[in-house]
Amino acid sequence: MGEAGALERTPRWLVSILAAVVLVACGGGVASSPGPQPPPPQPANEASAAPTERPLRHVRYGQPSTAVQYLYLLVAQERGFYRAQGLEVELVNAPANVVAAALTAGELAYTAGVPGGIRLALRGLPLKVVSVAALQEYTFVTRPEIVAVHQLRGKPLGISAPGSTNDRAVQAALRHLGVDPNEVTLVAIGDPSRQLQALQAGAIEGAALSLPYSVLAQREGFPSWVRTDSLYRAVNTGLVAPQSRIDERREEVLGLIRAERAAIRYLKAERAWGATFVAERFGLEPEVAQAVYERTLEGYPEASDLTALRDAIEDVIATEKAAAGITNGKGWTELVDPTLAVEAAGS
Repeated sequence: MGEAGALERTPRWLVSILAAVVLVACGGGVASSPGPQPPPPQPANEASAAPTERPLRHVRYGQPSTAVQYLYLLVAQERGFYRAQGLEVELVNAPANVVAAALTAGELAYTAGVPGGIRLALRGLPLKVVSVAALQEYTFVTRPEIVAVHQLRGKPLGISAPGSTNDRAVQAALRHLGVDPNEVTLVAIGDPSRQLQALQAGAIEGAALSLPYSVLAQREGFPSWVRTDSLYRAVNTGLVAPQSRIDERREEVLGLIRAERAAIRYLKAERAWGATFVAERFGLEPEVAQAVYERTLEGYPEASDLTALRDAIEDVIATEKAAAGITNGKGWTELVDPTLAVEAAGS
């Protein structure tokens, strides 16, 4: 979708927020995520996703990136898993800073970006992580001219924004490779698609790319040096909910969790359909889509109990505190509610 087309479909309230939150580095259009072409017939083993006849509750839901890790949201919408829970979900794709502003203004009910949600909660917004869907996974790649790590010193490297999970990924990769992050120039470029474009143009020498861009870069001959999931375990996506929604609309929150877990199970069971969906949704060649799809599934943890993923959540909490210069403040108890994921799994 082009930026002009995206803005034509952008709700007026979000246009206002976009005008107020001008971050050139983030860039990109904003729109409710469109669905791809009509899906194939519903498999019999997913009959639970059949549309419900009860009135649907409309929910605006922030999706802070186009990265393929958010694939399960699109599938939950496309295959009717949200509707089966009585929800009409509007996925609002916008830069993380715009999602944050919209959440603060009450124009979005939820966000799927866990790091950004924790960042807002540390600033005082009454939000809690209630489910985890995907873990972070970046691949640090460079231009082909870089054949030894010492060549990175003094070179420009792309990041999405200072203090972002992508920034952390680049710095972790550099340290792992024996390069002090202070010896390079970190350039805020925004979305990973823009980072790949900058890499292709020679404007930067390296970047930590998420899927599908990491696979695309490698297939174009950009060498990969390290995957960050081998260096640390941290949460990327899930459901972050306002405390008021947890208290007053608990069934709605549970419905979102159930729908998204069903979508992930579906993706793991229906691999042929899933690879085709990725190819169509992201405009990829079948072979590339298959590779991206399989890597995406690796990032969806089997555990739904947040206590089993506590280390990955605590990692994000510690990272966000460090970025904000917070030495104490809120912790697990104030930022995470593990009861809803357990309740959703048992119903």
